[in-house]
Amino acid sequence: MLMLGLLRTQLNGAQPQELNGWVVDSLTQRGIAQVNVLIAGTHTGTSTDEHGFFRLTVREFRPGAQLVFRHIAYETCSMPLTQFTAGQTIFLRFKPISLPEVSAEAKRKSFIYEKELTNLVTPIPAQDFEVRGFTDAADLLRSDQSILVSETGSGRKTISVRGANADEVVILLDGVKINNNFNNQFDLGLIDLSGLQQVDIIRGANLATTGSYGSAAVINLITRNQQDYLLNFKQRFGSYNSGDWSASLCKSLRGLNCFASYKAGAMTQNYAGMEASTAPIRHTTRNYLVNLQKSFPVNHLPDSGHQIHAKLIGTTRRYHNPRQVESIRDSDLLGSGGYSGYLVPFGRTIVNITQQSMAQNYDYRSGDADGFNRVHDHTTTLGMEQAIRHNNFNVFVGTDLSRARLEQERTFWDSYYRVVLRRSDFERRRQVHFAAFQFVNSAERTGLAWQAVDFTLGLDRVQDQLPGDLFSTTDTLPVSRKWSESSYQLTITFADQPKNPAQRFYCTYGFTSTVPALYQQMQYALYRRYANPSPFLVPEYKKNLEVGGLWEGTAPLTGWSYQLNAAVFRTFYDNKFREIRRMQNPNPVYDNFALAEITGLDLQARVTGWEQKAALTVAFSRYILSDKGAFPFKPEQKFTTTLTLRRGGFSGELVWFAESARRGLIMDQYLRMKPARIAAYANCDMHFQQEVHFWRLTSQIAFSARNLLKKDLVFDGIMLYDRRFYLNWGIELR
Repeated sequence: MLMLGLLRTQLNGAQPQELNGWVVDSLTQRGIAQVNVLIAGTHTGTSTDEHGFFRLTVREFRPGAQLVFRHIAYETCSMPLTQFTAGQTIFLRFKPISLPEVSAEAKRKSFIYEKELTNLVTPIPAQDFEVRGFTDAADLLRSDQSILVSETGSGRKTISVRGANADEVVILLDGVKINNNFNNQFDLGLIDLSGLQQVDIIRGANLATTGSYGSAAVINLITRNQQDYLLNFKQRFGSYNSGDWSASLCKSLRGLNCFASYKAGAMTQNYAGMEASTAPIRHTTRNYLVNLQKSFPVNHLPDSGHQIHAKLIGTTRRYHNPRQVESIRDSDLLGSGGYSGYLVPFGRTIVNITQQSMAQNYDYRSGDADGFNRVHDHTTTLGMEQAIRHNNFNVFVGTDLSRARLEQERTFWDSYYRVVLRRSDFERRRQVHFAAFQFVNSAERTGLAWQAVDFTLGLDRVQDQLPGDLFSTTDTLPVSRKWSESSYQLTITFADQPKNPAQRFYCTYGFTSTVPALYQQMQYALYRRYANPSPFLVPEYKKNLEVGGLWEGTAPLTGWSYQLNAAVFRTFYDNKFREIRRMQNPNPVYDNFALAEITGLDLQARVTGWEQKAALTVAFSRYILSDKGAFPFKPEQKFTTTLTLRRGGFSGELVWFAESARRGLIMDQYLRMKPARIAAYANCDMHFQQEVHFWRLTSQIAFSARNLLKKDLVFDGIMLYDRRFYLNWGIELR
């Protein structure tokens, strides 16, 4: 993605100041040549080069001056000269030449990946998912061909990519890893879309952050901190008596970009075949986000200064099921603060400190007795990264230091069927270190040639303190466990040109080791008493080979643009972590599956035409599993088709998807393993949105219809897919 390095300046007198940056297409995100960049009401101006780059020297400042970006094929964009901040991007929206009106496209800040990513990045900007009636980030990702969303009855949502487990997917918040130490996962149902401006999907092992080189994918949630509105309010109504409202505020105060949002929602849900009035399941949620960011440019060069940021995300969820006589209360709090900038001239320094707190209270009834399970997790992580750049050779080093404490209090029944209260304390100290070496070929060329060679080394050191009574009925002394595991990855990239390549291919081979999470150890200890004599889970080892490519261009006769992504991969597991669901219980158990293998194919093709008002995306994934028992409830193939139409303030989208049957094991209340099957499924969704502008107000109304074919899919008595309708309304004050 091309970045804009527009410098925030304090212009005064006749002292000349230089602005430079990039102007790109809002859909293709490629540079636009011959864009006129000028100061309104003056003779000061310039134009972009063939890559969309410009330089503009401002010798005179006038209060209220506007910087204007104008191109005959795009809608005009203008903004106050005093609001430039390093790291912004100007996106121009394509328009028919015959239209007389022009309007400003909202500017959004693109995320800068310090390390050049060899994997293909699929960005989903806010303008694409705001038209859909999605409730959270997990719903947004459901239509991707390589992503499977798993949802528990309590509403907890995790994702798996390319048949991998949820703990193999790294979730980032503005580049900072937020997977918890509790189970190395993150509940995406807690992320409100109104607080996001973009979601990036990076499939395969990559260098997006420390520890992601062995992942199945990285999902980067990019929060809002600069918008073209002051206040935003949205209301949603829908099926299952569902509804929610959200409000957000965006303001820049003396260079400090502030964004805050709050969302509250509720819904009811019935078991399949039950009357609507019969003791429904009730869900309530609360989300809030505060995001602060300030930049300090140096020497009037884009992205050459310093930036500090602070974020606070809080979520609560309540679930009550009268039929099963159970309730769950979840609360999560994440605070993060950090710095990025050039402390040394040869590369950027990034420092982040993150504090996560998670609490889950599970109350249930078994027979005539009441039981509960309380879990509290507190984790502090310090992350540091340093880039060292010299000509065509780059080095990236990083480390993550974390300390986690998990406290569990639960009731269970002993061999005499007596209710026993037990408290267990877990503690984990972890050090993750990595170093990446990158050789870059920056020579100009007209044909395909090697672009970069990347080699990465990683070291994961873990020390656990586990309660002895969890593994033995007689020993109460704590058990200490230590691991020191290494990983490596080699990637070679080929491209037809150094910048904005139309053809790019890569080949990756890597070896990764993964230490079991605290929660996996805890649940395994409960399960292995009945099925496995081994006292502990052992680390998982994985070898991965992947080959992929990107082709894009424009048809000469029609002017339609096209893009094709393809990837083939093969992954070998040794001691694979396997998740086993429990009947009528939200907490799964884990074991090690000795040997497993998966081979997969991912394809995605996109065509954009009619002056970029229409787009058609077709995607397909196919996976071959060595043993379906090692990949529980993972589909072997998935097909999606998306048709998008935009004209003026109207947006429409039609999505059709189909996935194969899924199989796995479920543990019943007597700890017996039973096979289960989720049937193959196909359906379609429709989304429509209309915008109306008046004065400083922008109003949106959207309608979404999901699973229109009305083919119900039921699992464990709960509807996984059924027909649902949502009506959204919102208003913005600019």
